[in-house]
Amino acid sequence: MENADYRYNVDARVYDSRWQKPGDNAAFKGLLVTAATNRTSRFVQDEKTLQLQNANVQYDFGPRVLRTLRMQYFSISANMADVFYLSTIRRERGTDYPFSRQVSLSVNATF
Repeated sequence: MENADYRYNVDARVYDSRWQKPGDNAAFKGLLVTAATNRTSRFVQDEKTLQLQNANVQYDFGPRVLRTLRMQYFSISANMADVFYLSTIRRERGTDYPFSRQVSLSVNATF
């Protein structure tokens, strides 16, 4: 972020967490400091992540229910995307649109 053009290509942390006056202990240089920042391990973090991206649950009804309903096959299923995400590092999700969690329900029947 420090070598990016601050007018177009930075997020709010560059404005909020930058060096502003002598003695500041900040994560980023001041906006008007144009000297290039060399590569460093300063922002390398130890990431530990546990996530469940997709979950699907399905129930197939048995022969007794199928005979009662006069069906050959009947099932109900539910699917969820991005169920949970646990991490030692905060995940960035974008600035122009909100994060969406998708849930779907499906019913399959054969007569």
